[in-house]
Amino acid sequence: MLTKVQTRIGSVNDAETISDFVSELAKRHIAVTLERDGLESLLTSMSTKATRVRLCSDYHHILAEVEDKLVGLVTIRNPSHLYQLFVETNHQRKGLGRQLFEYAQDHVYRTTGSKSMTVNSSLNSTEKYRCLGFTIVGDVQTTDGVRYQPMRWGNAT
Repeated sequence: MLTKVQTRIGSVNDAETISDFVSELAKRHIAVTLERDGLESLLTSMSTKATRVRLCSDYHHILAEVEDKLVGLVTIRNPSHLYQLFVETNHQRKGLGRQLFEYAQDHVYRTTGSKSMTVNSSLNSTEKYRCLGFTIVGDVQTTDGVRYQPMRWGNAT
């Protein structure tokens, strides 16, 4: 049975739901790529408090829901940095991640005129971002135990 995905802009009222969603997926999929203290640092950056701050600042959140349950999220740090792209495990490989990325591309273009975007990819997601057209733009970096690969999509305007 095909499920209908609805998208909407996130609000401060979504902070706890977003935090719980991304934290669980990070523990499940990203934790193994981090240094010893990295998971604690990453989860702190994903806390309800930190998420609330982002929702009230220069970040654009789009939530994908099925029957009012969060199944995907894309967050853009303005003007053109893909801050988060998460899809619930059972909804992966169905095109939802690409759909959310295309929303991010459209948002960046409409708000800046830019056809380029950056991302600091978790090490387990680098190939997924390559499939979306991103290229590696430097060496693997580590900040507070969180290891990531800087990548870029598109051309500078």
